[in-house]
Amino acid sequence: MLTAPSALGAPQGDSTPGCSQDVSTPSPVALDAASRPVGLSYVTYLTAGEQPDHVLMVAAEGRGVKSHPILSTKRPRTGGGARSTISQFSPQSRMRLLWRLAGLRAGSFAPALFITLTYPAGEVSPRESKRHLDNFIKRLHRRFPGCAGLWKLEYQKNGTAHYHLILLGVPFWNLLDMKKVWADIVKSDHPHHQSQGAHVDLVVSQRQAAHYMGKYIGKDARVPEDHYGRVWGTFGEVDRFESQRVAIGLDRNQMIILRRVFDAIRKSKSKRPFKRAWDLRISQRWFLEGAGALAVVDRLFGPDPPGS
Repeated sequence: MLTAPSALGAPQGDSTPGCSQDVSTPSPVALDAASRPVGLSYVTYLTAGEQPDHVLMVAAEGRGVKSHPILSTKRPRTGGGARSTISQFSPQSRMRLLWRLAGLRAGSFAPALFITLTYPAGEVSPRESKRHLDNFIKRLHRRFPGCAGLWKLEYQKNGTAHYHLILLGVPFWNLLDMKKVWADIVKSDHPHHQSQGAHVDLVVSQRQAAHYMGKYIGKDARVPEDHYGRVWGTFGEVDRFESQRVAIGLDRNQMIILRRVFDAIRKSKSKRPFKRAWDLRISQRWFLEGAGALAVVDRLFGPDPPGS
């Protein structure tokens, strides 16, 4: 879903402020249809007649902010075609998983469930475990119509698969019932599998969900030779939990200023080092609260910018 920028405190119509002091009532600049993704509403802080150099995409109710250069002289990436055999959980795949989480509404995680499904050592093959996961998700939908979520496959050191799921739209599931469902699917010969094969934790925030996933996706990314299929995915209508998104048009100087501010915020909230994308011709992402990011943009380039 998308929202009109005015609903989020961004200026609209003739009240949109400009960057130039000699323009009193600049109007928003609409992007041409060729460079405008379908279904997005745009607001800009540029003066009338100017075209934005960058589009800032903000998940207003989530934790994702991304800059997109509109016109880039950088050579496009080559590739595509059939996917090769998956041999590891790549950094790019890890980023896509975290970004999918960041694009969901924060309210979707209040509450949600974090489920872990395990096997006895060496009891099932990766292909068989995927069939078990598929059956588990089907039973989820029968018990909780409308539920959705994400799953992540992880391998133990002995090569045994197990799964981590974030279940949205389900505030409670009896643990004994869930363990019985998983045991009925696996049909393990291990005497303790029904009591120890599944575990659930309550998730109360988007930050906690990202912490849970980050805890496991940061482990050894290698997969065994007999690995089958993807290492993470979604189930159900996850789009129903997507955050509303706002796109903001900015010129090059505004993007430079905003990038420095966002980087400073990220540094202040994380001890992990990061590498800034110095080249403005490529996109850059920040895991920041969308409402806070919109407030920063409005403070810097809104009707009463600092120093005015």
